[in-house]
Amino acid sequence: MIFPVIVAQGDSSMADNGLLESVLRLVEKVDGGTDSQDVAADLGVDHQVIVGAVKSLQALGEVISAEQKSSKHWELTGEGREIAEQGSHEARVFNAIPDEGLPQNQLMKMPSGKVGFSKAMSNKWIRLDKAHEGGPRVFKTVEAIEDTVRDKLQLVQKGQSAKLEDKEKNELKKRKLLSEVTVKSYWITKGSSFSTTITKQETELTPEMIASGSWKERKFKPYNFEAMGVAPDCGHLHPLMKVRTQFRQIFLEMGFTEMPTNNFIESSFWNFDSLFQPQQHPARDQHDTFFISDPALAHEFPQDYLERVKKVHSEGGITKLRFKPAYNPYTEPSMEVFSYHEGLKKWVEVGNSGVFRPEMLLPMGLPEGVSVIAWGLSLERPTMIKYGINNIRELVGHKVNLQMVYDSPICRLDS
Repeated sequence: MIFPVIVAQGDSSMADNGLLESVLRLVEKVDGGTDSQDVAADLGVDHQVIVGAVKSLQALGEVISAEQKSSKHWELTGEGREIAEQGSHEARVFNAIPDEGLPQNQLMKMPSGKVGFSKAMSNKWIRLDKAHEGGPRVFKTVEAIEDTVRDKLQLVQKGQSAKLEDKEKNELKKRKLLSEVTVKSYWITKGSSFSTTITKQETELTPEMIASGSWKERKFKPYNFEAMGVAPDCGHLHPLMKVRTQFRQIFLEMGFTEMPTNNFIESSFWNFDSLFQPQQHPARDQHDTFFISDPALAHEFPQDYLERVKKVHSEGGITKLRFKPAYNPYTEPSMEVFSYHEGLKKWVEVGNSGVFRPEMLLPMGLPEGVSVIAWGLSLERPTMIKYGINNIRELVGHKVNLQMVYDSPICRLDS
């Protein structure tokens, strides 16, 4: 874009200031204010350039006052401009038909043939003789026509669209010859510090200004205390943690209490033996359990409890209960929990449950008549359903997209 302001080469700041001062001089001449579209027309530049100039002037303080407004007007489309110059399709078809008529197939090959034929037939300007011995032939039915479509478009082109009725405009709009355009502009008036000369406002108080005293003569840009600062980078909770927080809150509201679960290294006694896990169970293999070398063995657990567990493991246990090591070795009977998901339209497993085996409860010193139920809820599966994740590798592991962690909203479950 080339502005109509003559400046020395290489001085873009002068070009900017020259445009701003040109705008200010136009505002000075008009009492009561002026529209940014009129300013653009007077200076011969694009309206968006003037919008940018208005915003630059607003940044200088109270030099001007600008109120945004919007207006609608009708514009010709590309096809509409063509018709305004060359005539409507129907008029071009009519003018192309000689007195002896024109074969229909030949007419249809014209650029305006198909649309023009249909419209001219509707206007009863032409007729089709299907019984003609040489094939279907098109003839004129009137001697002369008035191309009202072209006349209406030329009125809009001259800025006289108000002379057309709304029905006429809408008909032209349906033919995609007119379009209604909304233009946002500014009503510009003088501000309390109005001046036609642009003075650069300082944005920083330097030590040199203080030492020389030049700050007294400088004009500083007002500090905007309402401006938002740059948001600091911060951590985000993983969706699994968000769902876990919701689960925890629901159980706490139901009256449950928490137990410490921050012991990340556990002895095989507490992890397997006390849970009545068979020695040959595959979960004890090194493929599924990590074993450390230091310490290689654990000894810090109640010896009396160990003896009771050992006795139950060796002698068995209150014998009519069935034990399925491939299922849940520490609960009998056991039950998987399924739920029908309305979004997925299928049944999904959401947890596992069962009654703790007496062999696990007896070493704890609990009475024989006490039964303990247990259940565990899957955390990954509800999280995947809640956040629409189809592949668990997108939730955990090295393929996790960190942007997903940032963008995922806070979890809200129907408790």
